Amino acid sequence: MSDARIKIAVLSVVLSVCAGAVLAQPRDAAPAGLMTNDGVIALCKAKLSDEAIMSAIRAAKDRRFDLEPHALAKLQRAGVSAKVIGELRRVIAEQALRASLAHARTALVVDETSGSGADQPFRELRADLISWKRFKVTDTPQLADVTVTFGPNYSATIRRRDTGAVLWTANGGTRVSLMRRMKQEVPEHPPTVCVVFWCR
Repeated sequence: MSDARIKIAVLSVVLSVCAGAVLAQPRDAAPAGLMTNDGVIALCKAKLSDEAIMSAIRAAKDRRFDLEPHALAKLQRAGVSAKVIGELRRVIAEQALRASLAHARTALVVDETSGSGADQPFRELRADLISWKRFKVTDTPQLADVTVTFGPNYSATIRRRDTGAVLWTANGGTRVSLMRRMKQEVPEHPPTVCVVFWCR
């Protein structure tokens, strides 16, 4: 048999094995990188330590947890510890803050820079924020979803205006690096879904 025919035969075997492996997966299997309550319960039943379970929770790319009373009771019945449930609460709270930041559209900009000549860096940062167009900058606090506070040494903190909860914070070191971090780490608005009805 020629080398070319051998290579084709080997490739055919590999493809058939891969196809069989894909077909053998259960239809309701969770996507790779997804962690849910059921995944936490499975890790608990596998007798992993709390630290190992919490590490797996933190490493998951997609985390979807439910701590409504019925779901919480199921976790507790399965033997999930209070420490792990506390980590689930932390993840849910973090996701809520991130979602709040993603939906924020208007910002009040606050100057907390200090030292001589600090007014110029603040004006430049405010201008950078306006030119980014991620937030509509307003001077009316009641119209702002968030406050963006620029502090000393090119630091910035974004808070919910109504509660003061910190949504994002960074110390950029320089104006350019701070704005770069902000653009990379602050989520964009979720896509707007438009539904058009045709009426006759």
